[in-house]
Amino acid sequence: MDPTDQNPEDLARRWLALWQDHWAQSLGSPETAELVARLFQGFARDAQTAAQDGAAALAAASTVGGSGLVECERRIAELERRVAELESERAGGSQGRAGEPAPAGAGRGPRPDDPR
Repeated sequence: MDPTDQNPEDLARRWLALWQDHWAQSLGSPETAELVARLFQGFARDAQTAAQDGAAALAAASTVGGSGLVECERRIAELERRVAELESERAGGSQGRAGEPAPAGAGRGPRPDDPR
């Protein structure tokens, strides 16, 4: 029978059945079973090593980057302090930076009687 004369679905079913039979017979042999077991042990060992390496890399990155995080937090705190100081000056505080008096009219809007 010419394979081109067959229904493609029937041909696919026959090919899949043949493939499954081949694997069932191959895996039934002790040599193949041992080979597959060793293969999966290798996969498990590689996965465990990769997980350990990943955890070690993550731990190293968090300690190395820790100093950068501390510096970032320090700089943010400094910026917050400066913004609070500027807001205080703008709200009409009498002291400028480092205890200097604020310039006349600094931080205040126009007076209600100002024609500008």
